[in-house]
Amino acid sequence: MSAHSAGFGVYKYGGGLRCITFVPITIATMRNLLRRSFCAEKAWHKKSTSINSPVAGVKFKRMHMELIAKLLDAAKLPTKFIAAIFLASTVPLLLPAELLSALRLSGVVDSYGRYMGIGSVLSGSVMAIEFTIWISKKVRQSYLRRKLTKLSKERLSSLDHAEKSVLREFYIQGQNTIKLPMDYPVVAGLLSSGILSIVGQHGKHSLAGMLFSMKIPDHLRKEITLEMLELPAGEPSEEEIEFLRANRPAFMQSIQREEALLRW
Repeated sequence: MSAHSAGFGVYKYGGGLRCITFVPITIATMRNLLRRSFCAEKAWHKKSTSINSPVAGVKFKRMHMELIAKLLDAAKLPTKFIAAIFLASTVPLLLPAELLSALRLSGVVDSYGRYMGIGSVLSGSVMAIEFTIWISKKVRQSYLRRKLTKLSKERLSSLDHAEKSVLREFYIQGQNTIKLPMDYPVVAGLLSSGILSIVGQHGKHSLAGMLFSMKIPDHLRKEITLEMLELPAGEPSEEEIEFLRANRPAFMQSIQREEALLRW
């Protein structure tokens, strides 16, 4: 059989006479065409999977970003869960071989020991960072608390008459916690300086303003004296009672009137 009689060929359309011509292709030519096609495909695949190729570079960057995203998500897990991962990854690596055999963990450590070590290092690092952040917050809170206490004690020595009248209400009413209007300027100033603190989270609208339960912090209550608030040391006289009655905060009348209406 000759090479032309294999039956391979292509049809060409064209020419001045607009005719269709059959051009025969030999088996050798067909083999060369297939070999070139296979080599070209193999070269493209090698190029696309190479580290230096643009396609592989994009894939590598994508995998790198996904790994970073997973690590960031792991850092958002609860501390208890991260501690459990740390213990589960670290303890089997430190156990003796006899105990691992008794717990049927020898095969697990042999097969996944490398990954357990990576998990131990990562979870331990996250726990160390969390502990450092917690310690820094505690130190900062303690520093701010001591600073506020010092400023509040200094503030007690320079109270004006309006501020003294507000603080006297705790002694006049004989209670550690009373309701005061938070939006009243004098009360707001005592709150900002730390001399008063709000108890609870819920307030109540009234004619005097937004009422909240407030108290004097315990560490400052020990510093306040009767002389500091112009209170009588013993049994008050008529003049002292009249002075206390005339110098009560203006909002107390509104509060007492509203309470009387509610009781009625």
